This record gives sequence, structure tokens and C-alpha cells, in this order.
Amino acid sequence: METGTLHRISEQEWRIEPRGKMLVPAVIYGSGTLVREMDEKVREQLENVASLPGTERAAYAMPDAHWGYGFPIGGVAAFDPERGGVVSAGGVRFDISCGLRTLLTGLRSEDVEAVKQTLANALFHHIPAGVGSRGKIELTDEELDAMLEDGAEWALRRGYGCGADPRRTEEHGRMEGANASAISVFAKNRQRREMGTLGSGNHYLEVQKVTEVYEEAAAAVFGLHVGDTVVSIHCGSRGLGHQIGTEYLDELAARGILIRSPSPRGVAEEAPGAYKNVSAVVEASEKAGLSKRVARLEPMICIKGLSGGAWLADGVHR
Repeated sequence: METGTLHRISEQEWRIEPRGKMLVPAVIYGSGTLVREMDEKVREQLENVASLPGTERAAYAMPDAHWGYGFPIGGVAAFDPERGGVVSAGGVRFDISCGLRTLLTGLRSEDVEAVKQTLANALFHHIPAGVGSRGKIELTDEELDAMLEDGAEWALRRGYGCGADPRRTEEHGRMEGANASAISVFAKNRQRREMGTLGSGNHYLEVQKVTEVYEEAAAAVFGLHVGDTVVSIHCGSRGLGHQIGTEYLDELAARGILIRSPSPRGVAEEAPGAYKNVSAVVEASEKAGLSKRVARLEPMICIKGLSGGAWLADGVHR
């Protein structure tokens, strides 16, 4: 990104004053090096966010901002419904319940170092990743509905975890209000063979080393120490969530709800009836958590001696 047209507020803060259709300023956080490495599309998308109705104060981009769908990934904005604020699919995104799970392994980094290439190969072999990837689990119609509505309870019944896991999972692994009938057959079919897979984009499974502890008391509660090995999984709701999002965009268009964007990627839903069906979102959220739960098993199998491994934490950022 060219920084010459940005107003530098401080060493780590840059500002774009309102221009064109912008209703509020745009603010970018990051060092000069980080901002210059950002794509120009980040500026364009951030200015588009600042042009949405009801935007409060400013549209913000975090230091990791990069080109996204409507919003830049790493973009933040708040909207006031009393001033015509919108619910933006470009901000909420399609990957419903995308989040992170971190697993304790009980291993030290030196335990892994000598076999890391073999471990990497085993993880790659056992854990499907990429667009269209399919897992070993194939769900029947009944199992799909049970998975969507029962969440962690379904996973535990199938042997994908232990009884203590839900305590360290957001919403205890089961969100109230799930109703599988709110999801189309086509969306369900996209999920039928995707349990335990990673997908693509910035999703990953990493074997990580704890190199520094900032809060000793919190780390002690979690059982973390410098030199420990953990596994982190970043994934979302795969084709199921994307299909739900696509179908709701089509439904909005059919109902004539105004779209202030040249592309569905930046759709702004601007009517009271435009808010998403909560059941569909709940179910995709449920599924996303379960995908991480199932994906957890393969790295635990691949890492020898991981029988004592456990959930550290699970959280959703979308």
C-alpha cells in the first residue's frame, strides 16, 4: 500500500480522511513496513466499509489486514441500527463459526524435533486439506441432523472426544436453538464427507512450540510451560457454512433488499427482515466446532505418546 496519501497519526496509526462516499474516517494500525506490505485492495475495501450506513466513528484495519470479501480480513467496524446501521455479510463472512482450537500434547519440543519430518508427513497423509477435500467419515441423513442439533453430544456418542472436552469448548459444544430443518438438503450434502477436514485459505493445523509465557498464573492453569508442544487447529464450517451464506444472499436478492455493493462479496443487508435465520447460523456454528473436534483426532493419533493430550481451549472468532 502506498503510504504517501495516508495521514500518519503515530508510529503505529494511519488515517484516511473521509472522501467520496465515505461517512467516517478509515484507520489503519501497523508499522510503516507492515502498512506498505498491505495490498491496495485493503485501502479500497476499508474505504467501502467506511461508506456503509450507520458506521460508528471509523472503519479500522488491524496490523494483519489483507484483502478479503467486502471487508478486509482484519477489518473492524461498528454499526448503529438507530442510524440505519447494517448487518454486512462481507463483515460477518461466510465461514460461520471459524475459530481456533489448541490441544495440549504432554510432549516437550525436543520430543518432536527428532521426528518432525516423519510427523509432518503423517499429518499430511491423515488429515485432508484444501478445496473440496473429503474425510473418512460419511454421514447419513439421520447423522447429519443429529450432528447439527446435538453438537458435542453427538461427537461424544461417536467417540470423538472425552467427557471433559465440552467444558473447554465455547457454549459447551452445543448451542441452544439448533434446528436442522432450517438448512437445505444441498447445504447438508456439501457437509456429508467434510467432517474432520481443514479446507483451504488461511486454515491450518500446526504443531507449535511454546517459546514465551507472558502470564505465568494463566499459563499454570492451562498447564503450559516454555518448551511444551501444542497443536493448534484453525478451521470453520467448510462447504456447509458457505452454502448457507450463498443461499441467504440469493434469498435477500429475491426479496429486493438493497445491496450497496457492485459485488455480493460486499453485500449490506439493510432491512429488519434481512437478519439471518438464527437456526441456520447456530447449526453451522455447531458443525464448525465439531469439525475441529473430529480433526483433533488425527494429530493425536499421529503424535506418538499423545494419549494424555487434552483440550486447552476452543473459541470462535466468526
